Amino acid sequence: MKLIIVRHGETDRNVSETLAGSSDMALNKVGLSQAAAVARRLADEQIDIIYSSDMIRAQQTASLIAEHHPEAKQAQEVELRERDSGVFTHQPVVAKKEAFIKSGQHFRDWKPEGGESMREVKERARRWYEDHRVRDAKRTVVVVSHGLFLSTLMEWALEEGADVEKEEYHHHNTAVTILDIPIQGPAKPMLINDVSHLTHVNEEGENA
Repeated sequence: MKLIIVRHGETDRNVSETLAGSSDMALNKVGLSQAAAVARRLADEQIDIIYSSDMIRAQQTASLIAEHHPEAKQAQEVELRERDSGVFTHQPVVAKKEAFIKSGQHFRDWKPEGGESMREVKERARRWYEDHRVRDAKRTVVVVSHGLFLSTLMEWALEEGADVEKEEYHHHNTAVTILDIPIQGPAKPMLINDVSHLTHVNEEGENA
């Protein structure tokens, strides 16, 4: 499988550094411009399937990509959702970080009230990855999802599930990663966290 990983475009929550988590949040003006730019970036790819989270911000990004690929199948999958931040949803990112530090737990195991631990997110990523690497073995697949989910998906693909924290696994908005994934064994990276298509998109969401 050729797997093309794309994080959704920017939202107002990204700008204010508050947590959207598994709640819905549409793209802002910049995010729409970013999504249009990544759609153009992928226009020449021979894409068979476009999977996205069922969150609006991911759907909007995926829809713009799909406009260039009318023959590609489209599907929304709940397993591709972002981590549920529980009681910290719509709260500043720093509030969740402070609560985690106070807990004294490993960052994979700490679970916000009403939310998910990163270990649980990683298990969702594992299920999706192991299923689709077989199901879509001979296809070119785009997956549009969210920052924390995608970092754990990258661990399954490139580290075979090991708990490895690497900066390049944390995707920028509409960053593109391309992986060559065999039926067994680690994936081969072809491109990681590329944002070259955003060169002409300025902070107001206009072409510079």
